[in-house]
Amino acid sequence: MPGEIVVTLQYSVPTDVVDVQTRVPPRATVTATDGFIQRDGREYRWDRQTATPTLTYRLSVNETLDFTGPIAGNGDYTFVDRGDWALMRVPATATGWSWTGGGTVGLSRETTTAGPGAVGDSMAYLGEHREVTRTANGQTFRLIIPARAELAESPTRILDSMAAASHTLQVGDRDETVFMIAAPTESTRWGVRGLQTGDSDVWVRDSERLDTADNTWLHEYVHTRQGYTASTDVRWFTEASATYYAALLTLQQDRIGFQAFRDRLALGTRTPDRSAVLADPTTWDTIAPYTKGALVAGELDRQTRQTTAQTQSLQDVLSRMNTQNAPVTGSEFREMVRQIGGDDTVTLTDRYTSTREIPSTWDQQTHEQVFGATPARIGYTLSDPENTASYRVSGPYRTEAAGMDRPIRLATGETLSFEVTASNTGGTAGEYDARVQVNGKQTDRQQGRLAPGATTTLTFSHTFATAGEYRVAVGGSHVAVSVRMPAQPTVTSITAQETTTTGPATYAVEIIATIQNDHTYPAAGNFTLYQNGKPLATQRVQLAPNEERTISYNATVEEAGEHIYRLGGQQATVTIAPAAPPTPDSETTSTESPGFGVGVTLLAIVSLIIVLVRKQ
Repeated sequence: MPGEIVVTLQYSVPTDVVDVQTRVPPRATVTATDGFIQRDGREYRWDRQTATPTLTYRLSVNETLDFTGPIAGNGDYTFVDRGDWALMRVPATATGWSWTGGGTVGLSRETTTAGPGAVGDSMAYLGEHREVTRTANGQTFRLIIPARAELAESPTRILDSMAAASHTLQVGDRDETVFMIAAPTESTRWGVRGLQTGDSDVWVRDSERLDTADNTWLHEYVHTRQGYTASTDVRWFTEASATYYAALLTLQQDRIGFQAFRDRLALGTRTPDRSAVLADPTTWDTIAPYTKGALVAGELDRQTRQTTAQTQSLQDVLSRMNTQNAPVTGSEFREMVRQIGGDDTVTLTDRYTSTREIPSTWDQQTHEQVFGATPARIGYTLSDPENTASYRVSGPYRTEAAGMDRPIRLATGETLSFEVTASNTGGTAGEYDARVQVNGKQTDRQQGRLAPGATTTLTFSHTFATAGEYRVAVGGSHVAVSVRMPAQPTVTSITAQETTTTGPATYAVEIIATIQNDHTYPAAGNFTLYQNGKPLATQRVQLAPNEERTISYNATVEEAGEHIYRLGGQQATVTIAPAAPPTPDSETTSTESPGFGVGVTLLAIVSLIIVLVRKQ
């Protein structure tokens, strides 16, 4: 029925998994199960017998809000099912599991539609549509155009604007894919003009235009580039920066004139928005961040550019915020502003966020003086994962290129070296500050200066002392690294043979073994050779991934007969015949004929009757 969809969960359970639990959303009505047993309320547990258990439920997708302001629509829907099409959130289903054995079992999730539709990470469109894509600056933009949509702008112009903004915003946190839906407005009264959820999923009304300072397409895109969480006293900055940059980027793309840009910022001087204290949300009338907040963000950007001779901008503050793992607090925000824009900019920050004071808008002449030359825009990019020469491994086991495997697989104690490209796509020289983070913790940094349009390649390295899964990140780029304890090599073959006889009752034997590492990460182990059940000698062997090596041992025995050698589960036997007794001197010594005597010939013959037996 309209307003509801049917969701089927299907799990493929590996053999070492012993328990699976799932929880359906609060508004779900379960209609069928196969292999799941209801446990408590919305929780269901696997029966441990069905290989591919399923659970089916109905779910209401309609969501509404009551909101007015600059980005409000003319209705109240944020997600809706219209019967022949639906724009919805991807259902959130909690799953837990446990397993046996020493490996790791993860969850791989794939969402598909039973009929026509398109799915992102957080949003989905169900119904007939077409898709237009564009790749730029390491991002792929997927624009979903429903059959019911009537775009006010061409797909080409929309994607041109997104690509230009992607290039201009050097703030890190570039998602590989941006999923955008043009929401049909023919029969739906949306509560907002656009909405961004998850990391990089966006919908925008099909009637939205690009030639306005309230550019909703760019507003929602800026939200995808905000990778931080804000504490209460910095919450204003999220909508303020999205609103400000939507207007500024639209001006820079020559889609509006300066007066339209200035008029948009001037909304922050109106009553009652001007009376809001941005750091105190209890003083807001819900839209203050979009109005006064946007004006304050613009003033901080202008002040930063002016005091740093255009070498820094508000983008540098946003870039630092994006590197924070914990919520950004007001004091941390102030310190970032101070480091980028200096003490005067911090003074303005305090004045305009902690009091009811407001800045004034600036005129076109001032704008051209401060914004005319594009400020330095420093971006950082890890080398393309397919460029194997840019990732190298060194350590006790190997020194070589990391290879094509992703994640990069290392053993504890190995060092990964990698390259980072710092680029200045702005119009003035600027300072770069490339910071390496491993699982969110800064481990290294390099600083320098770049001329406009210049790039430089920086080399970093990190040694991984403990096993685990790691994320190595610089700016908005990252690469996954999987570190394990060294694997245990295996002995695949062993041979033994007598080499020389050093005396009447002493025999030398050489044992040759082949050691193999059939893992995708290094291996190391101690191998003790046993002679007739007793330990004889130990060697330590270290192997690179998929490496095979031959090692040898030397042994002596004092008795003829059968001798057994064992190494790592493999065994070889050598049978030594007793040496012939010495021949009297009259028979073995010649003073007339040069060359080998009879005794030597007999000894050579004896040495050929050694028998080798290999037991598996």
